[in-house]
Amino acid sequence: LNSLMQYTMDENLSQEEFMQISHKLKHEVEHVHFTLLNLLQWAKTQMKGITTDPSEVLINELIADNLELYRPIVQSKMIRIENKVPAETACWADRDQINLVIRNLLNNALKFTHKGGQVTIETADTNTDYWTFSVKDTGIGMDSDTLQKLFKPNFQNKRYGTAGEKGTGLGLILVKDFVEKNNGVLSVESEQGIGSI
Repeated sequence: LNSLMQYTMDENLSQEEFMQISHKLKHEVEHVHFTLLNLLQWAKTQMKGITTDPSEVLINELIADNLELYRPIVQSKMIRIENKVPAETACWADRDQINLVIRNLLNNALKFTHKGGQVTIETADTNTDYWTFSVKDTGIGMDSDTLQKLFKPNFQNKRYGTAGEKGTGLGLILVKDFVEKNNGVLSVESEQGIGSI
């Protein structure tokens, strides 16, 4: 990040070089911001300093906001997004926590999907007090060993995305914690080389 910032201050850069470095710098800053957000939320949960404040949340609004945030990644990896969530789909949950859940699930799906792949977002009415919400990708998937370690903090054994994207391993731990704080259940299905749900 520091070296990229130094390059942007180089007066000998051409316009094209400046634009390329600016694009990379923007991506790095967004990654750092997202990582810090996850770390902050995780630290709060560890200190028990976070409370769940539910209200009626329109899921499709949160999905749209996050898809807009990830539009540059979607375009650069040419990933097809299929959003099957009806506009009126609402749930009783903490808006900020569920927003972070959606952001992390989309981030992972996009990170581990190859160029030209597909991400599908959908909900289903279970005819109970609960909805199911899923993010499905056609990415690299996981073997059973990786699945078993998925929700255990391990900062030494990080997986990189299909374009070399970095991560902290905290995202899914936060997702599980926030889903459970909102009286939900998180499940994962995955097959290596096929994708994950």
